[in-house]
Amino acid sequence: MRVLLATSLAATALIGVHVDAKTDLPPHACIVQRTDRLSRPELLELVKGGFAPTTNDGKATMRAVGEVITSCVTKYGWGKAKQDIAIRYFSARLLHDDAIVQGGKFAITDAMMTAYVASLDAGMRASYAKGQVTPEMNRAAFAHLQTASIALEGRSAEEIQAIGRALNSGVYAIIVEQESIKAYAGS
Repeated sequence: MRVLLATSLAATALIGVHVDAKTDLPPHACIVQRTDRLSRPELLELVKGGFAPTTNDGKATMRAVGEVITSCVTKYGWGKAKQDIAIRYFSARLLHDDAIVQGGKFAITDAMMTAYVASLDAGMRASYAKGQVTPEMNRAAFAHLQTASIALEGRSAEEIQAIGRALNSGVYAIIVEQESIKAYAGS
Protein backbone atom coordinates (compact mmCIF):
# COMPACT_ATOMS: atom_id res chain seq x y z
CA MET A 1 0.00 0.00 0.00
CA ARG A 2 2.77 2.47 0.90
CA VAL A 3 4.66 1.91 -2.35
CA LEU A 4 1.50 2.31 -4.44
CA LEU A 5 0.57 5.54 -2.71
CA ALA A 6 4.07 6.97 -2.55
CA THR A 7 4.50 6.61 -6.29
CA SER A 8 1.11 7.98 -7.19
CA LEU A 9 0.87 11.15 -5.10
CA ALA A 10 1.96 14.75 -5.48
CA ALA A 11 2.81 16.85 -2.44
CA THR A 12 0.73 19.85 -1.44
CA ALA A 13 -0.05 21.90 1.66
CA LEU A 14 -2.84 21.64 4.26
CA ILE A 15 -6.60 21.36 3.65
CA GLY A 16 -9.76 22.29 5.46
CA VAL A 17 -12.59 20.92 3.33
CA HIS A 18 -15.23 18.99 5.23
CA VAL A 19 -17.25 16.03 3.89
CA ASP A 20 -20.46 15.45 5.83
CA ALA A 21 -20.37 11.91 7.23
CA LYS A 22 -24.13 11.62 6.60
CA THR A 23 -23.72 12.26 2.87
CA ASP A 24 -24.32 9.06 0.96
CA LEU A 25 -21.23 8.76 -1.21
CA PRO A 26 -20.56 5.94 -3.70
CA PRO A 27 -18.51 2.92 -2.56
CA HIS A 28 -15.22 4.19 -4.04
CA ALA A 29 -15.53 7.17 -1.66
CA CYS A 30 -16.06 5.10 1.49
CA ILE A 31 -12.68 6.06 2.94
CA VAL A 32 -13.32 9.75 2.27
CA GLN A 33 -16.67 9.56 4.00
CA ARG A 34 -15.50 7.58 7.01
CA THR A 35 -12.46 9.76 7.70
CA ASP A 36 -14.65 12.84 7.92
CA ARG A 37 -13.95 13.46 11.61
CA LEU A 38 -10.19 12.95 11.42
CA SER A 39 -7.80 15.90 11.30
CA ARG A 40 -7.55 17.09 7.69
CA PRO A 41 -4.00 18.40 8.16
CA GLU A 42 -2.94 15.03 9.62
CA LEU A 43 -4.64 13.14 6.77
CA LEU A 44 -2.97 15.32 4.17
CA GLU A 45 0.41 14.89 5.86
CA LEU A 46 -0.16 11.13 5.79
CA VAL A 47 -0.95 11.22 2.07
CA LYS A 48 1.98 13.51 1.28
CA GLY A 49 4.26 11.18 3.23
CA GLY A 50 3.23 8.09 1.27
CA PHE A 51 1.35 6.66 4.27
CA ALA A 52 4.58 6.39 6.27
CA PRO A 53 3.93 8.57 9.35
CA THR A 54 6.83 9.87 11.40
CA THR A 55 5.03 11.53 14.32
CA ASN A 56 2.84 10.08 17.05
CA ASP A 57 -0.14 12.00 15.70
CA GLY A 58 0.61 10.71 12.23
CA LYS A 59 0.83 7.14 13.51
CA ALA A 60 -2.50 7.53 15.32
CA THR A 61 -4.03 8.89 12.11
CA MET A 62 -2.59 5.97 10.15
CA ARG A 63 -4.15 3.50 12.60
CA ALA A 64 -7.50 5.26 12.29
CA VAL A 65 -7.30 5.25 8.48
CA GLY A 66 -6.37 1.56 8.58
CA GLU A 67 -9.47 0.85 10.64
CA VAL A 68 -11.57 2.83 8.18
CA ILE A 69 -10.12 0.90 5.25
CA THR A 70 -10.87 -2.38 7.02
CA SER A 71 -14.47 -1.29 7.65
CA CYS A 72 -14.88 -0.30 3.99
CA VAL A 73 -13.41 -3.62 2.83
CA THR A 74 -15.89 -5.41 5.08
CA LYS A 75 -18.87 -3.30 4.00
CA TYR A 76 -18.22 -3.54 0.26
CA GLY A 77 -16.34 -6.83 0.02
CA TRP A 78 -13.40 -5.21 -1.72
CA GLY A 79 -10.54 -7.28 -3.00
CA LYS A 80 -7.04 -5.83 -3.20
CA ALA A 81 -7.67 -4.07 -6.53
CA LYS A 82 -10.77 -2.17 -5.37
CA GLN A 83 -9.13 -1.36 -2.05
CA ASP A 84 -6.13 0.15 -3.84
CA ILE A 85 -8.41 2.14 -6.16
CA ALA A 86 -10.39 3.49 -3.19
CA ILE A 87 -7.15 4.50 -1.45
CA ARG A 88 -5.99 6.30 -4.60
CA TYR A 89 -9.34 8.08 -4.79
CA PHE A 90 -9.15 9.05 -1.11
CA SER A 91 -5.64 10.42 -1.56
CA ALA A 92 -6.55 12.34 -4.70
CA ARG A 93 -9.67 13.76 -3.03
CA LEU A 94 -7.57 15.15 -0.18
CA LEU A 95 -5.10 16.68 -2.64
CA HIS A 96 -7.94 18.09 -4.74
CA ASP A 97 -9.59 19.70 -1.72
CA ASP A 98 -6.26 21.22 -0.72
CA ALA A 99 -5.72 22.56 -4.25
CA ILE A 100 -9.13 24.26 -4.03
CA VAL A 101 -8.13 25.93 -0.77
CA GLN A 102 -4.66 26.93 -2.00
CA GLY A 103 -5.92 28.07 -5.39
CA GLY A 104 -8.75 29.99 -3.76
CA LYS A 105 -6.15 32.32 -2.26
CA PHE A 106 -5.63 33.55 -5.83
CA ALA A 107 -9.30 33.36 -6.96
CA ILE A 108 -8.70 30.05 -8.75
CA THR A 109 -11.84 27.94 -8.47
CA ASP A 110 -12.53 24.25 -8.71
CA ALA A 111 -14.55 24.98 -11.86
CA MET A 112 -11.48 26.59 -13.47
CA MET A 113 -9.31 23.58 -12.66
CA THR A 114 -11.98 21.13 -13.82
CA ALA A 115 -12.46 23.05 -17.08
CA TYR A 116 -8.73 22.96 -17.70
CA VAL A 117 -8.65 19.19 -17.11
CA ALA A 118 -11.51 18.78 -19.58
CA SER A 119 -9.46 20.62 -22.21
CA LEU A 120 -6.44 18.32 -21.93
CA ASP A 121 -5.65 15.72 -24.55
CA ALA A 122 -4.80 12.14 -23.53
CA GLY A 123 -1.04 12.76 -23.65
CA MET A 124 -1.22 15.79 -21.38
CA ARG A 125 -3.54 13.94 -18.97
CA ALA A 126 -1.04 11.09 -18.80
CA SER A 127 1.84 13.50 -18.17
CA TYR A 128 -0.05 15.22 -15.36
CA ALA A 129 -1.05 11.85 -13.85
CA LYS A 130 2.62 10.84 -13.77
CA GLY A 131 3.68 14.17 -12.30
CA GLN A 132 5.67 14.95 -15.45
CA VAL A 133 4.57 18.52 -16.10
CA THR A 134 6.61 20.28 -18.77
CA PRO A 135 7.25 24.02 -19.12
CA GLU A 136 4.93 23.99 -22.14
CA MET A 137 2.18 22.47 -20.04
CA ASN A 138 2.71 25.13 -17.38
CA ARG A 139 2.44 27.86 -20.00
CA ALA A 140 -0.81 26.34 -21.27
CA ALA A 141 -2.17 26.14 -17.71
CA PHE A 142 -1.32 29.77 -17.02
CA ALA A 143 -2.86 30.80 -20.36
CA HIS A 144 -6.04 28.99 -19.27
CA LEU A 145 -6.06 30.95 -16.02
CA GLN A 146 -5.66 34.21 -17.89
CA THR A 147 -8.61 33.38 -20.16
CA ALA A 148 -10.55 32.74 -16.93
CA SER A 149 -9.70 36.30 -15.80
CA ILE A 150 -6.95 35.42 -13.34
CA ALA A 151 -4.46 38.27 -13.54
CA LEU A 152 -0.85 37.16 -13.40
CA GLU A 153 0.83 40.43 -14.27
CA GLY A 154 2.34 42.20 -11.28
CA ARG A 155 2.44 39.07 -9.14
CA SER A 156 5.62 38.16 -7.31
CA ALA A 157 7.65 35.11 -8.27
CA GLU A 158 6.50 33.44 -5.03
CA GLU A 159 2.85 34.04 -5.91
CA ILE A 160 3.34 32.67 -9.42
CA GLN A 161 4.98 29.56 -7.96
CA ALA A 162 2.15 29.13 -5.44
CA ILE A 163 -0.43 29.50 -8.22
CA GLY A 164 1.42 26.92 -10.31
CA ARG A 165 1.63 24.48 -7.40
CA ALA A 166 -2.08 24.83 -6.62
CA LEU A 167 -3.10 24.44 -10.25
CA ASN A 168 -0.77 21.53 -10.99
CA SER A 169 -1.80 19.76 -7.79
CA GLY A 170 -5.48 20.30 -8.57
CA VAL A 171 -5.14 19.09 -12.14
CA TYR A 172 -3.20 16.01 -10.99
CA ALA A 173 -5.76 15.23 -8.29
CA ILE A 174 -8.78 15.69 -10.55
CA ILE A 175 -7.27 13.36 -13.15
CA VAL A 176 -6.43 10.70 -10.54
CA GLU A 177 -9.95 11.00 -9.07
CA GLN A 178 -11.52 10.58 -12.50
CA GLU A 179 -9.29 7.63 -13.36
CA SER A 180 -10.00 6.02 -9.98
CA ILE A 181 -13.75 6.29 -10.49
CA LYS A 182 -13.44 4.67 -13.93
CA ALA A 183 -11.12 1.96 -12.61
CA TYR A 184 -13.45 1.19 -9.69
CA ALA A 185 -16.43 0.85 -12.04
CA GLY A 186 -14.43 -1.40 -14.35
CA SER A 187 -12.95 -3.72 -11.73
